[in-house]
Amino acid sequence: MRKSDRWGANRPAETALGLFAALLGVIWARADAPPPEQHTDDPRMGQLVVGQNTDGRLEIFRVAPDGELRHRWQKASNGEWSSWGGLGGSLAPGIASAQTADGGLAVFAIDKDTRTLRYTRQKPPSHSGWSLWQNLGGSLRSPVTVGRNLDGRLEAFAVDAGSGAVKCIWQTNAEDGWSAWLDLGGALEPGLAVERNLDGCMELFGVDARTKALLHCWQRGANAPGSWSPWDSLGGMIQPGFAVGRDTDGRLEVFALNSSTGGMEHLYQIVSTNGARW
Repeated sequence: MRKSDRWGANRPAETALGLFAALLGVIWARADAPPPEQHTDDPRMGQLVVGQNTDGRLEIFRVAPDGELRHRWQKASNGEWSSWGGLGGSLAPGIASAQTADGGLAVFAIDKDTRTLRYTRQKPPSHSGWSLWQNLGGSLRSPVTVGRNLDGRLEAFAVDAGSGAVKCIWQTNAEDGWSAWLDLGGALEPGLAVERNLDGCMELFGVDARTKALLHCWQRGANAPGSWSPWDSLGGMIQPGFAVGRDTDGRLEVFALNSSTGGMEHLYQIVSTNGARW
């Protein structure tokens, strides 16, 4: 038998070994490489949001599978509901709703293609119609979180799509004037929560992307949206999707699931001022 025929007989085995070695090389290369940047949105977050009109009627909002914002409202307080209507948009899940200073509802969402923050609101004085979507810029991950300053101006918060830092933007007046984006730093998981302290200062909470500890920062004065403290750790090891509420005496309380055990945990302010002991 010629040498060339002998090599040809072994070629399938050699080819299989070569392919196996190449596959191992790809696996090793992938294991050594940093994980790709994640821009996916958690579909469980913000699937349904409820707002309340000034006359007491509830209104619910959701993002349809095609990305359009859909809403449905009570025709009368404690009465029947309308059918679903569309407000347009091409949005990611994880929306937020808040009441504006003039009493209308506003909805904030992240555009699913451009990652920019979008905003629409009921048009005064009747609040029966809705404005066109306004582009507030940014490059963000869903969900978005919205708080209201003591003077009624809204402020929106979300995690930057690239760095994980928290970004915020706020109304400069009761109309449609908005600030530039402010970088609050940190490296947090998407899914923030905001609540106002008894002294009128907003306090913002999030989960550290590395340690899973609960972090918080707070305004250095009521109606001072551009002035925030550094991030401070409240410890723990929690999942995103926690909740913040305020007790009748004004103290804030946080409820969360432990990321290791799945058990419910909570902590609360000892006194009702921002940055105080917990």
